Amino acid sequence: MLAWIIVAGLLLSPPYEITDYTVIIDLSEGKVHEKINITLENYDSLSIFEYSFLYPLESLEVYDSEGNIKHEVRGDLLLCYLNLRGYQPYTFTIEFDTAGYVSPVKEGKWVFSPIFRFSVPVENFSIEITVPAEMAVVSPIYPTPTSFYSYKENLVVKWKKERLEEGEEFLVLLGYKPVSTLSSPQVFIYYLFAAAFAAFVVGLYLGRRQKPHPEFVVADERLILDAIKKAGGKVIQSDLVKNTEFSKAKVSKILSELEERNIIRKEKYKRTNLIFLQE
Repeated sequence: MLAWIIVAGLLLSPPYEITDYTVIIDLSEGKVHEKINITLENYDSLSIFEYSFLYPLESLEVYDSEGNIKHEVRGDLLLCYLNLRGYQPYTFTIEFDTAGYVSPVKEGKWVFSPIFRFSVPVENFSIEITVPAEMAVVSPIYPTPTSFYSYKENLVVKWKKERLEEGEEFLVLLGYKPVSTLSSPQVFIYYLFAAAFAAFVVGLYLGRRQKPHPEFVVADERLILDAIKKAGGKVIQSDLVKNTEFSKAKVSKILSELEERNIIRKEKYKRTNLIFLQE
């Protein structure tokens, strides 16, 4: 009986461990450049590493210290042909541009909202976002950054977590917008403090009223916009209720807010509305 338990445990154990997962992001207006450094251990034999994504990847590269790695995209999966044998730590890099996790909101403001979730536990997870000198950090900022510092004329915002469990989600929300004149790093840090303080005060006030924090309202908008994008930029409002599993009232409220900010437009269609993403 004990032998069967041991065998079952071996079969259920993941084929590898991720002992370091570092995400380095450079923001620009409406797009990001993302570089992911991944360290694998205890893999014994690993032919393919799968990386799942929601949005198109541009200028895609996969490589290690020896050079380029063979890879291909199938649907929403990036297959990296590693062909590893043994137990030595192995580090490789996935690098690309994408616009999918960046949403315009209002007055030239953008919100970067990536979500990370893994099929195996991850140790030493970190995400580092560089905000260029021509951009200012604004709310929302979620969660509270682990650290931030100036580098040359840029501001670097960083989050770290020692361990993410299998299936655990890590959501980041970072608002930013262009500034009319180039500012010093000290001004960017002022923006960060001011935005974080404002988010805290508003969150405290709304929490006392038992309403959701504004960061999560932005995340709900993200789900609505994703559903419209997946439908080709045009969708029936009642289908959004089905696809997002939000209530009719919640979908209607979010759509009204998006329409006010000129992100979507509505057209009457039978007893419901057709929803379009603005060009």
